[in-house]
Amino acid sequence: MIERNGESLCVAGGENMSLVTAIVSGGASDDSPASIHVAGMQDLPNERIAHVYWQHETPLFNGEKLSFTFLESPNPSMPIEVKPTDSPEYLQEQQEFEELKKIWVPPKQPLPHLWSDLAFELRLQDEEPIRAYLSEEHSNFLCSIHWNKWHPDQCKVYVRTFSTSTESSQHEKTDWLRKTLLLGDSIGIHIYAHPKR
Repeated sequence: MIERNGESLCVAGGENMSLVTAIVSGGASDDSPASIHVAGMQDLPNERIAHVYWQHETPLFNGEKLSFTFLESPNPSMPIEVKPTDSPEYLQEQQEFEELKKIWVPPKQPLPHLWSDLAFELRLQDEEPIRAYLSEEHSNFLCSIHWNKWHPDQCKVYVRTFSTSTESSQHEKTDWLRKTLLLGDSIGIHIYAHPKR
């Protein structure tokens, strides 16, 4: 179950799901300081599979709070999109993505920062909160909350900061949190960011 500022965003899950993932990412040079994306994979009849989406990439801003609770629910949210991997739409998207990969070149230098003091405050259950922030070498956050059918009784949480520029790629990523959620566990994320002047 995912809540945004105290209101339900979605209950991601359903029958025959093989993967469910919520991604909260942030970038000091992005138009918005952070965003959330919730998706998964579903097994279909005749050995087919589909991508399932509950939340396409949605901007998040300073002061917003997210809460993720790992639970069993008889009433998961209806997905906003189900896209089989053998559908014409998906195959076209993959072809376009492969073409973009061929021509994309990572920036040599870090892009100008639009946000200052960008940080994620992480609170797991009753533990002391962790304030994950960007170092001078890093420009991006990634918080991944991941469940799969092979380990159905647990959910993995991974938070790191890193850089996408080639100049800063020599600096290794920083791991802020690696945790396993069990049924009933929850994690909260509070976003801090201010426009750079």
